[in-house]
This record gives sequence, structure tokens and C-alpha cells, in this order.
Amino acid sequence: MTVVGGRLGPLAALDGLAARIEGARAAGAADRRLPDELARALAEAGLFKLLVPRVLGGLELDPLTAAEVVEAAARIDGSVGWAVMIGSQSAWYASYLPWQVADRVLGSAGATLAGALRPGGTAVAVDGGYRVSGRWTLVSGCTYADHLYGACRVARPGNGARSDVMVAYVPASAATLVDTWHSAGLRATGSHDFTLNDVVVPDDWTLPMPVLGPAQHDGPLYRDGYQNLPFVLQAAHALGVARGAAASFAELAGTAGRWMCGGSLRDQPTVQARVARVEAGIRSARAWLWEAVGDVWETIVAGSPPTMGQRVLVRLAITSAITTSAEAVDALQSAAGAAALYEDHPLQQRFQDARAAAAHIQAAPVILEVTGALLLGAPTAPNPLI
Repeated sequence: MTVVGGRLGPLAALDGLAARIEGARAAGAADRRLPDELARALAEAGLFKLLVPRVLGGLELDPLTAAEVVEAAARIDGSVGWAVMIGSQSAWYASYLPWQVADRVLGSAGATLAGALRPGGTAVAVDGGYRVSGRWTLVSGCTYADHLYGACRVARPGNGARSDVMVAYVPASAATLVDTWHSAGLRATGSHDFTLNDVVVPDDWTLPMPVLGPAQHDGPLYRDGYQNLPFVLQAAHALGVARGAAASFAELAGTAGRWMCGGSLRDQPTVQARVARVEAGIRSARAWLWEAVGDVWETIVAGSPPTMGQRVLVRLAITSAITTSAEAVDALQSAAGAAALYEDHPLQQRFQDARAAAAHIQAAPVILEVTGALLLGAPTAPNPLI
């Protein structure tokens, strides 16, 4: 196993790639995508296979160890952290495909996946599969993915245990990319749209949504399709961006000041107090996320499914980590004033990345409504996010 500076595996790989990541930041933002050679290096280092079964060439990390990797990547660069997070989430879901298909999609050393779980297409049953058409938005990583996936509404549901929403997998060559990603934050993620037009997808290249039952691979990551395990990585991404912003602010504060305030930012009591609150917020959100996920993981490893109470707390801890991180970066950006207004300033970039990440469904106010209702014992409809 690779060892760099006492760090093992994927963290060592990140250490080795850090200079390349930082050197590609400007080009990635300008091109609105990761450079292909950097994406390939990330993939070949196993950073998109954090949650893939070992038998398919993955690392099969537990969710908190994988979260540490995503957090470290996001601290270096928000877009690269997002790529590692999305790639790992996508590969985890694909691990539920039938063995021979999962091996084709995930088995190569540099396998890459991108897609969308928001239904954007329609699937019509045909002999042996489905004819799929549609358009999917915000597909991070689609510019370098080998395979793409998209959630579809089945035109004629009722096919055994299959739900009326399914996810279809296709080779990237079957899709057409649509250049739509012009964003303020996470600019290098290449989160364009893609379309499919009457593409026939074999039945074994599809999955129900949500996942029903265990994967064909043994291991606690795949026992019951508990979808908040990979979403923990999204919270880790937010925490990594916030930690990177705190480092950028500390560097800035030693030299920059604000007109008429006197002295450097570092020496101003109001700034000192704000930094202390930011540090407490980031650490508290991270500690609770680790506690809630650790509790659920122990339950799963012991052979039991998480209770509803555990699911609610994990769901809330994920959302809290994302929103707390975004608020922390907001506070630092505000304290920096005009010194961090320029679009190429590291703090400004992390501010935009944090806000783009917080726009995701994982931080939506509806999650607070649902979890609050469950905590109060109020009637609430089943929610796939729990």
C-alpha cells in the first residue's frame, strides 16, 4: 500500500496529486470542467472507487473513512472534492447492478460514472429491456465519464417488484452532452446536461429507485441500500470546503486589513471572535456527523438495519454539516471584505463553491421539515431522503 508522509492509500494519493490539483485550478474554472488528465489521474488513483466492492477493484471503505478522503480533497479544491464525492456516490449505486454488468461499468482501473437521480427521462418497456429518452441536468463529471446513468419514469410500471422510477445505465457514447454549465461555484465540475434519444437499455442495465434489497456483493456497505451512507460524503465535501476557507482566511488575515479599521484583520477583536465561532461551528458539525454515522455504521456491521431514529439523526446531521459549513464560509468572506472579492482569490472561490454545494437537495429546507416532524412524532409521508 502506498505510504506518503505517514498517510495511507487514497489520502496518500491526494497528497501526491495536490500540486497538480492546485496547478489546474485556473484552467478548470476557465474550461468549466476538470482537465481530462487530472480526472484520469484521480480515477486511476482509486479516488472514485471509495465505496466500490474490493472484488470490483474498489477500496470498499467504511463511510467515515471515505468521508475523510472527500473532506481532504475538498479542502484542496472544491471542484475536485465534488468530483471525488460524486464519483464515489455514483459507483456505490452501480454496485447494485447484476454482477456481470457491474463488472463492465466499474471493473476497469480508471472507471468513471456520472448521472442524475432526479427523473429526467421516460422508459418504455420493450422486449428484454426499455427504450429510454430524456434529458438530465446538473450531471457533474459527465465530460470524462465512461458510463452515464439517469432516473426515468417507467411508462408502464408494474413489472414485478420494480418501482415506477428506475435508473438506466448506458455507455457515455450513447448520450449527447449539452453545454449548460455556466456557474459561479464548483465551476470545474463540468455539470452539463445530457440527452438520450430512443436508446434501448437492457433490463439488467437498470436498477429500481430506491434500491430494493441487498447488492450481490457481501459487506455492510451494500446490505440494504441505505442511501444516506453515500450522502455522508456530501457533508464531508462541505466541511472540507469550509476548512479550506478557514485556511485561506488565516493566510489573508495576517497581511490584509480593512480601511478605517486599523491594523491587520488578524489583530481585530471582532474578527478574532468571528473566527472562533466559525471554528466551533465547523468542529461541532463534523463531530456530530461522525457520531451519528458511527452509530449507524455499528448497527449495520452488527447485522441490523438502522432504526428510524438513527436515520433521522444521520439525515439531519448531513444537512446540518452542509448548511453550517456554508454559513461559516459566509462569515469569513464577510470578514475579509474587499480583499477577497476577486474571482481568483482562494477565499472567494471557496465562498462560491460552498454556496453552490448548499443549493443541492441534501441541504434543502424540506429536510428540516421532515426530520422535525419525525422528531416530534407528527404524521409525515414517507420520504426517500430518510
